[in-house]
Amino acid sequence: MRNTLRKIYEKNNKSVVLIYLFLKVCFIIFGKYKNIKEDTITEIYNFEGEDIKKLKFKKMYMKLIVYRYIYFLRAGEYYLFDFEKVPYDKRDTYITRQLTNKYYRVINTRKFRKVLDKKNLSYKVFKKYYKRDLICIKDETEEKIFNNFIKDKDKFILKPFSGHSGEGIEIINVKDFKNKKELFNYTIEKAPYVAEELIKQSNELGCFHKNSVNTIRVVTFQYKEDVSILWAFIRTGQGGSSVDNMGASGLGALIDSETGKIISDGFDWKGDKEKVHPDSNITFKGFQIPKWNELLVTVKSLASELSEMHCVGWDLALTNDGWVLVEGNARPQCVTIQTFTKKGYRSYFDKMYKLIEKQKEEEEANS
Repeated sequence: MRNTLRKIYEKNNKSVVLIYLFLKVCFIIFGKYKNIKEDTITEIYNFEGEDIKKLKFKKMYMKLIVYRYIYFLRAGEYYLFDFEKVPYDKRDTYITRQLTNKYYRVINTRKFRKVLDKKNLSYKVFKKYYKRDLICIKDETEEKIFNNFIKDKDKFILKPFSGHSGEGIEIINVKDFKNKKELFNYTIEKAPYVAEELIKQSNELGCFHKNSVNTIRVVTFQYKEDVSILWAFIRTGQGGSSVDNMGASGLGALIDSETGKIISDGFDWKGDKEKVHPDSNITFKGFQIPKWNELLVTVKSLASELSEMHCVGWDLALTNDGWVLVEGNARPQCVTIQTFTKKGYRSYFDKMYKLIEKQKEEEEANS
């Protein structure tokens, strides 16, 4: 049915109203319409503004509901990819968040995804790459461990065992609490969690924005014993923000994975360009990421630690002691890279999928 509706729409895009009405009924029957409606309206207002004219809103809303079904495309992706400018015969070259689920079920072994999804398990496997003090707290019985951790710290960062896009992460100021007991009681309500010593970033990357730890995301693909770099980009905070995540007002820019040089302007969460960082006035394009070869050695070593995970997004920060691991992501999304390049990356996933399927077939034949 999906392909049929897509053909109808692409042959005559005025059919969008009838397709929308049909899909609305289907979504209501299956109990999905309310959430889809809320998500779509939120994104339209985010990108168009709440003062959007009613007629334009109505047309955009119906089209985005249809696109969500026929292209697996969320409303935010529509805006970030400039999808309306993509010819019909090129739209399948894009990979969406929804589509990546199918690929990752094969590319990354489910049994080992939890190692990266759970921050406490990540610490056990990749401990030597963190290069900072870190504890995992599960319940009230670990108060002594907690007190020992905070004794020489004014601040630390608290992260839930599970989460993504910076959700639930909090910087704790020890001085905001009367005593250790009050502080522990506050944090235990958020358990289980990981408490980390704050990363002291080098000014070599801190120069972009000193209030946030500015990180490099490198996506690797491991096939047998070979580790390749798929893409890389820098993320920085801006304004008063203490985080660099683009979904939380950060900025990002594409990096040439061979040279370590930034090759694009900066982009914000709406896909708008910034030639220079608004706080530091540093030009993005042409900036050389320091110690790039060391970073490549680090990420390839990280990927080799968990051979069952073939595609991972590694977040690293630069300190005066070199590169340190912030975290690894078991299902690195492709919204950012396609926003930077306005180019579809689905072929990357097709290739990975086929290679890993072939590898699994070979392993089964030899077992």
